Amino acid sequence: MNKLRRFIERIVESLLTVSGAITCIAILLIVIFLFKEGIGLFNSPTVENGYALYVNSDNSIE
Repeated sequence: MNKLRRFIERIVESLLTVSGAITCIAILLIVIFLFKEGIGLFNSPTVENGYALYVNSDNSIE
């Protein structure tokens, strides 16, 4: 009976370890994806090609 309990305990520990590892990897991949998508904002120009930014001469720019 004691051996069966120890065996079940090891299985549960292994499942929890695998679950934690998969969760950590998933969170790491999400952070990498978001960083990759966000870094593009710093490389793109303020006004993209094909568009123009017009300002009325009556409006003061600060």
